[in-house]
Amino acid sequence: MNHVILSFIRDLTISRRIVRLWSMEFTQSMPFRVSYWAPLCTFALVSIALYVRLLFLIYKRRRTQQYSSFFYKMFFIGGLFDILSVIWYILAQWVYVDQIFGSSFLLTINYDNIPNMCYYYVYYFLYAQIFIILLVSANRLVAIHFPLSRLLSSCDSFPILFLFLFTLLFPILITLHFFWQPPIEFRANAAGAVGRWVHPDTTKANAIHAMCVVVLSTIFSALCYLSVMRKLAQLNSKNKTDRNHSRKWRQELSITIVGFATFLALCSATAYFSASYVAVMNNNNNSTLLETLRSLNIIHYFAMAFVNPWALLVTSATMRKRSNNSLLGSIVDSAARKNASYSANADEALVNSHAPPSDRRKLSRDNSQRSHDLHLQLPDIVKDYISRLPEDCAREIFKCLNIHHLDVLKCTSQRLHYLSSVFRNSVQKANAIELEVFKTINGDRFVDLVREAPFLSECFMHESSGASQMIEYDRVKPYDLWMLDYKASNADMSLIIRRAAFLMSRYRCDVVRFTSVLIDDNFVTEFSRVWQGKSMKRLLMLNLLLSAKPTVLHLDARAIIKEIDEPFLRSYAQAVTGPQLFARSPTKKPFTVSESFSTILSSFDSLVMDRLQVGADWIMSAILNRLKRRRSGSISCAITSVIYRPEIVDRVESVDSDVEYVSFEGRCVLRLKDTEFYADIKTTEGKPCRLHVNFSIRAKENVTPRQEAPISDIDVSDAIAHRCAEYPGKDTQFCNVHDIGPARIGFARSIKVDTSTGSGSRVSKIFLIISTIIASLMRYANT
Repeated sequence: MNHVILSFIRDLTISRRIVRLWSMEFTQSMPFRVSYWAPLCTFALVSIALYVRLLFLIYKRRRTQQYSSFFYKMFFIGGLFDILSVIWYILAQWVYVDQIFGSSFLLTINYDNIPNMCYYYVYYFLYAQIFIILLVSANRLVAIHFPLSRLLSSCDSFPILFLFLFTLLFPILITLHFFWQPPIEFRANAAGAVGRWVHPDTTKANAIHAMCVVVLSTIFSALCYLSVMRKLAQLNSKNKTDRNHSRKWRQELSITIVGFATFLALCSATAYFSASYVAVMNNNNNSTLLETLRSLNIIHYFAMAFVNPWALLVTSATMRKRSNNSLLGSIVDSAARKNASYSANADEALVNSHAPPSDRRKLSRDNSQRSHDLHLQLPDIVKDYISRLPEDCAREIFKCLNIHHLDVLKCTSQRLHYLSSVFRNSVQKANAIELEVFKTINGDRFVDLVREAPFLSECFMHESSGASQMIEYDRVKPYDLWMLDYKASNADMSLIIRRAAFLMSRYRCDVVRFTSVLIDDNFVTEFSRVWQGKSMKRLLMLNLLLSAKPTVLHLDARAIIKEIDEPFLRSYAQAVTGPQLFARSPTKKPFTVSESFSTILSSFDSLVMDRLQVGADWIMSAILNRLKRRRSGSISCAITSVIYRPEIVDRVESVDSDVEYVSFEGRCVLRLKDTEFYADIKTTEGKPCRLHVNFSIRAKENVTPRQEAPISDIDVSDAIAHRCAEYPGKDTQFCNVHDIGPARIGFARSIKVDTSTGSGSRVSKIFLIISTIIASLMRYANT
């Protein structure tokens, strides 16, 4: 107890001495570097104000899809670390370099851990910033190359609090060695000047450690951004034929530029710490070079701290427009601050385009006149809805409308991100505008659109004759399905695709199905443009149904499916339970499957074609692929009415070393361990014929096979009938599929022949599991 009291008195005496030294030494300290700190502090204050402004905008819109992404979460966390690091750095420089409290104050605080804290937190904030840069680099790599991956969806779903705590703790883990280093002190030299003293071994160890961290981080980020830039260049070349570049592509490009700017700031830190390492290793007794380098460390400090807000403000037109109410927004984009009318807002959107200045002015006048004309042509009910909307939403609607009233889909899709979190009533009205415009154009077909939200029936209850039809959709899950019977122009198709993309990304819908739509070159281009690089959290179910207009069909079915993206179809078939792909050709030309594309098509459970032309080798490889996926479980395959090339039958080659193909008397036998496949081939020389397949599964010995009740949905068509029969007294079950209707090839998981054992086997398995657990517990107890 006495020891505690004495320690308290000693600390109180030291504190009084510090206060006395402050008043005595403040005027005697070295002159404050006004010319040095004035421009730096001015720039720091402006940058911090800008940073706070952007962080406030991100926080305000944190529930939208764009600002809830992993990049903006890390941008928000990095902003907090950057602001704190700059404030800490400036205060530390004022205390022990400019010595605003006097040199005696520095000698006094040696009793505390303040010197160690000033030294440690420099590295702590540095490693935190580097860690954020690494995470953003990896996220950009995944977002650009694997936009449909579950890893990207998982990253976007991380809570920001978890990311903040992880970023807060990670630098501590790689700086634990600081706590076992010799203490840092302030000492006076022979001339009486007071400076910070660090043990030479500490300086060397920290220089090596910092150089290794920044160099490895720079190499990793460089590789990530090189790959990202290469991919973005490829995407840009694909979109050059499109007049309006993909909005999503521009967003990804802006985010990537911001991340690349932080990478350049990391390069400056790499140069500094590499030079410091050389200086420490080559100047053991002379620290002049080291002190010179330390006087320049403010360059990489400010670069890593403030490159994020300025890069985002320069590259993102959305951020400039949303910060136009502040002085900083006016400095960056003064034109956006003065636009108040509809035409002026159209000018604001055009300023951010890539058109020459003369074209911008011309397009601005055209858009202004177009908006005026549209306002005169819109129905009264639409004018009434627009008049009730917030001014921001109304301006966007008029800015996006065209003479055919179709771009209202696009504008409402863009504005709902903002309105859904601010104006609940405006969301309902914006949807009502969209449906009313389609009703004006398409008549009664607009009822098909009313599957989006239950509240839409209230909007049309007293104004629409189809209100009674819409009431039945009140209990439909919002945004569960998007089906359109649309056979209009290419512009309509692009709007439908953009709308489907919006529904999937914003409202977490489970299924988007394209039905009875025209698939041509424009559809393929628009589909690739909209979905490329998109962060998907849901699974897309593709139903590609070709229309009956061969005059506008420029690609055959195979080219269309191949053009959409082979990796996408492959990943989709592997990720979805029961994948199905449909392609119906309006012509009599068969659907020809190449060997390179067959591995993708064989992954689908149901592949429906009007006419399919394949070879026997592909049939065998497709069946083999199915057997490999279900080697230990139940399996069922059905191939009917296939037009094949008989000349390939005699040249069937082995696809896998474990499989043996034997061709004799028109009968192919495939043996795969305990499973056999028999393909009865009835050939006609030089002419295509039908191939009927009996697929059998041979159960294990001494096992009574059990067959589940068959499900008759091998595909969505009722044109195929299934007949599964069990042969008593044999250890083999057969599932025969007979041809009824157009030629089809189907791989279905819905019809299952279960070869698992009965209840006795289940009991034995449970007993085995319990025995294994008990044995593991006994081994653990013995150890």
